[in-house]
Amino acid sequence: MDDRHRFDRLADDYTIGRPGYPAALAAWVPSAAVGVDLACGTGLSTRVFRGRFDTLLGVDPSEPMLARARARAAPGERYLQGTAEDPPLGPASADVFLVGQGLHWFDLPATVAALRTAGRNPTLIAFWNRRPDIEPWQTYESLLLAHCPDYAGIRARWDDTVDRLDALLAQPAERAVFDNPQHYDTDRMLALARSSSYVASSPTRDALLDALAAAWTPTTTPFTTHAFRWQL
Repeated sequence: MDDRHRFDRLADDYTIGRPGYPAALAAWVPSAAVGVDLACGTGLSTRVFRGRFDTLLGVDPSEPMLARARARAAPGERYLQGTAEDPPLGPASADVFLVGQGLHWFDLPATVAALRTAGRNPTLIAFWNRRPDIEPWQTYESLLLAHCPDYAGIRARWDDTVDRLDALLAQPAERAVFDNPQHYDTDRMLALARSSSYVASSPTRDALLDALAAAWTPTTTPFTTHAFRWQL
């Protein structure tokens, strides 16, 4: 499947299941005139940064995801179809680029070139939510590895992507970690699983979801948000 459309059919589950981001992350991001959230999806990450920018733009290739983002847009907030490699922006029109849970899907050299053109000495900030290595998430992880052929490779790309961008830019990212506790009952956990592209493409998707539901114990989980900042 074209990576740009991996999430077209997953918008509802994405809205319910994906963890949000903490206010401390927004405070770590420099305020500026124009911020752009790349791979914004349903606007889950975009909305965290309300008040940090005079104009806040969300960019995503998936119209089904953007439709949900637009339904909750605030004044000064707009959502546009496009990609990180070819954003719908004019030259020198943005100050800060944000990427929540999506940098590993990007063509990094093409993205850097495009953002340098669209930015004004721009900052790029990427961030991911991480689950802790505790139960019931250890069982969740083991079931993903057993049922989803794509999962291990996608998981490995998260940290590898940061390292590759460090090398491409010849600078190490400035890093920060924020606490981000989340409560997951069984329904929300299943929505989280279904919102993942590697679950959607699993040849044993139904068996996986049944096994997850049988094994799950509702929990408040000490997620953490890992953030990385580069100057482009």
